[in-house]
Amino acid sequence: MTDTPDKPASPEANGAGEIAPISITTELKKSYLDYAMTVIVSRALPDVRDGL
Repeated sequence: MTDTPDKPASPEANGAGEIAPISITTELKKSYLDYAMTVIVSRALPDVRDGL
């Protein structure tokens, strides 16, 4: 065992150093569709555990 502490990983080592350009329109459409489907599934469709 050594007396020196381990060095923390650099942001580039785990991919946090990269910024990828994206289209805001595409991202908003995708995010809204994901949100809308979550709401529909959680609120509108009956759950089998409800006994319906």
